[in-house]
Amino acid sequence: MSIPRKCYLTAPGSQFNCEDVDGGCTYLTSPLLDATAAGLTLSYSRWFSNDTCGHQHDDEFAVEFSTDDGGAWSVLEVVPDNDPQAHGGWYDVSFELDSVPGFVKTAALRLRFAACDTGSSGCVEAGVDSVALVAPPCVFLCREDIAEANGAVDVTDLLTFIAAYGTTDPASDLDGDGMVTVDDLLLLMAAWGSCES
Repeated sequence: MSIPRKCYLTAPGSQFNCEDVDGGCTYLTSPLLDATAAGLTLSYSRWFSNDTCGHQHDDEFAVEFSTDDGGAWSVLEVVPDNDPQAHGGWYDVSFELDSVPGFVKTAALRLRFAACDTGSSGCVEAGVDSVALVAPPCVFLCREDIAEANGAVDVTDLLTFIAAYGTTDPASDLDGDGMVTVDDLLLLMAAWGSCES
């Protein structure tokens, strides 16, 4: 899933060095994102400069995430004031979310990008592009992995299936006939184990 394709810049035009952030931080907050699948990778491209206009590095660019729709924020990364990537130029970055401290699977993920002018009055400019959440292929290839999308059909999937038995639950209706029946159970059991096997 991706945020709609747009490039966001602190400058109002198409070129940098025409308007910068002054006296604090400018925030760009993402729409609500579903990050409930296992093995998601978050990627984006960023541009940051804080050393034009004759001033030294003294400002930073931060990326934060919230797993509760913006109630609390945790730091994902900071491009510090003297970082080699604080001279402008596009950089592609990615994070495996399951490995990020403080991240929990959630349907209420938001990202927040902050370009901050907190030092002397310098030129602070930033851009963000190509934000995407990407799941491993097996999440999409294994229809019988109905509970956790963890790349395997296991006891958790069976328990989820049993709870849906006799209903019209589309996730457990594996043969698509409109009802969760023994035919769906047979499909689930035939797929038992790793999705890659």
